[in-house]
Amino acid sequence: MTSAAESLSAPTRSSWHVSRDGVAVAAVALRREGSSVVVAADMAASPASTAPHRFDTLQAAEAFVGDLIASFAYLGCDVAAA
Repeated sequence: MTSAAESLSAPTRSSWHVSRDGVAVAAVALRREGSSVVVAADMAASPASTAPHRFDTLQAAEAFVGDLIASFAYLGCDVAAA
Protein backbone atom coordinates (compact mmCIF):
# COMPACT_ATOMS: atom_id res chain seq x y z
CA MET A 1 0.00 0.00 0.00
CA THR A 2 1.29 3.46 -0.88
CA SER A 3 0.57 6.44 1.32
CA ALA A 4 -1.00 9.48 -0.28
CA ALA A 5 1.87 11.65 0.91
CA GLU A 6 4.41 9.46 -0.91
CA SER A 7 2.43 9.44 -4.15
CA LEU A 8 1.72 13.17 -4.38
CA SER A 9 5.20 14.05 -5.59
CA ALA A 10 3.89 14.61 -9.13
CA PRO A 11 2.82 18.28 -9.13
CA THR A 12 0.26 18.17 -11.93
CA ARG A 13 -1.46 14.80 -11.60
CA SER A 14 -1.49 11.76 -9.32
CA SER A 15 -3.84 8.82 -9.17
CA TRP A 16 -4.55 5.68 -7.19
CA HIS A 17 -6.43 2.42 -7.75
CA VAL A 18 -8.38 1.04 -4.81
CA SER A 19 -9.35 -2.63 -4.63
CA ARG A 20 -10.54 -5.15 -2.08
CA ASP A 21 -9.94 -8.88 -2.43
CA GLY A 22 -8.78 -8.23 -6.00
CA VAL A 23 -11.98 -6.43 -7.02
CA ALA A 24 -11.79 -2.80 -8.15
CA VAL A 25 -13.50 -0.43 -5.72
CA ALA A 26 -12.50 3.04 -6.89
CA ALA A 27 -10.09 5.15 -8.89
CA VAL A 28 -8.97 8.40 -7.28
CA ALA A 29 -7.27 11.16 -9.26
CA LEU A 30 -5.74 14.46 -8.21
CA ARG A 31 -5.03 17.05 -10.90
CA ARG A 32 -4.48 20.76 -11.37
CA GLU A 33 -7.13 22.71 -13.28
CA GLY A 34 -6.21 26.33 -13.71
CA SER A 35 -5.58 27.83 -10.30
CA SER A 36 -7.37 25.07 -8.38
CA VAL A 37 -6.69 21.43 -7.56
CA VAL A 38 -9.35 18.82 -8.30
CA VAL A 39 -9.84 15.45 -6.62
CA ALA A 40 -12.15 13.04 -8.44
CA ALA A 41 -13.18 9.55 -7.33
CA ASP A 42 -14.87 7.07 -9.65
CA MET A 43 -16.57 4.35 -7.65
CA ALA A 44 -16.67 0.99 -9.42
CA ALA A 45 -19.95 -0.12 -7.82
CA SER A 46 -21.83 3.07 -8.65
CA PRO A 47 -22.93 3.85 -12.21
CA ALA A 48 -23.66 7.45 -11.22
CA SER A 49 -20.69 9.78 -11.35
CA THR A 50 -19.85 11.95 -8.39
CA ALA A 51 -18.91 15.59 -8.62
CA PRO A 52 -15.20 16.26 -8.18
CA HIS A 53 -14.00 18.21 -5.15
CA ARG A 54 -12.16 21.48 -5.85
CA PHE A 55 -9.54 22.97 -3.56
CA ASP A 56 -7.73 26.30 -3.61
CA THR A 57 -4.40 24.80 -2.55
CA LEU A 58 -2.46 21.62 -3.19
CA GLN A 59 -2.05 21.19 0.57
CA ALA A 60 -5.83 21.13 1.10
CA ALA A 61 -6.26 18.58 -1.71
CA GLU A 62 -3.42 16.45 -0.28
CA ALA A 63 -5.07 16.44 3.15
CA PHE A 64 -8.40 15.36 1.60
CA VAL A 65 -6.76 12.58 -0.44
CA GLY A 66 -4.77 11.45 2.61
CA ASP A 67 -7.97 11.10 4.63
CA LEU A 68 -9.73 9.36 1.73
CA ILE A 69 -6.90 6.85 1.23
CA ALA A 70 -6.68 6.24 4.99
CA SER A 71 -10.44 5.55 5.05
CA PHE A 72 -10.14 2.99 2.25
CA ALA A 73 -7.22 1.33 4.08
CA TYR A 74 -9.21 1.25 7.34
CA LEU A 75 -11.99 -0.57 5.46
CA GLY A 76 -9.50 -3.25 4.36
CA CYS A 77 -8.90 -2.01 0.83
CA ASP A 78 -5.58 -2.11 -1.02
CA VAL A 79 -4.43 1.21 -2.46
CA ALA A 80 -1.83 1.41 -5.22
CA ALA A 81 -0.44 4.40 -7.06
CA ALA A 82 -1.49 4.31 -10.69
